[in-house]
Amino acid sequence: MAGLAVEAPTLRKALDRAIACGIRAVSLDASAPGLRPRELTRSARRDLAASFRRADLLMSGIDLWIPPRHFQEQATVDRAAAAVRDACGLVAELHDLGIAAPVVSLSLPSDLAIAVRKGLDASAEAFGATLADHTPSATDGAIGVDPASCLAADVEPSTRVIEATDRVRSARLSDWDGLQRVPVGVREGHLDLTAYVAAVTLALPEAPLIIDVRGLNEPWAAAQRAVARIEAFTHGASD
Repeated sequence: MAGLAVEAPTLRKALDRAIACGIRAVSLDASAPGLRPRELTRSARRDLAASFRRADLLMSGIDLWIPPRHFQEQATVDRAAAAVRDACGLVAELHDLGIAAPVVSLSLPSDLAIAVRKGLDASAEAFGATLADHTPSATDGAIGVDPASCLAADVEPSTRVIEATDRVRSARLSDWDGLQRVPVGVREGHLDLTAYVAAVTLALPEAPLIIDVRGLNEPWAAAQRAVARIEAFTHGASD
């Protein structure tokens, strides 16, 4: 949902549109108005779970795209850590309600202070959640792989997955043209889709591939294009 500007009052319409695109699981955007963990009461969380059940959709986790520098700067680190704790609590509760994978996707600075990292890990452990760090250079703990971020950092996405197979907990589908994020499937993109999907299939055979539309001008159209591209790839592979 990150990049789709979905707010709580329009969530059901967004879920219906996701279904129409052929999507079976959705990653919640923890920064969206009305859907921020600290704003959701116990009743609102049950209603959220009910919305997903009625739509016959699962939640692949929660996205918490806090600027990495907020985990370093004195003025923002406490608030950023609290946001992570709240996201872990929400995803754990939704997991207990039977709709969510207990994964929080985020990007952490490569030189994160040890004390801050220990605090974040403690929050995740307390709720039974997993923090998937999508920073291409992350070397510790569970990671997520976002091809656009990898390509922007001159890291081959499929190689990233293969080298960290045992630690990959979230895999996204996105692309990069050398200057900016672009929809998956456009000619200008640099992603080797065949190699990437093959690597992800081995690393996360049961987990959904998360279409990431952040920064795209027409995100719904991009999502639909990505679904069509993956379906064509899958059918071709099965043939």
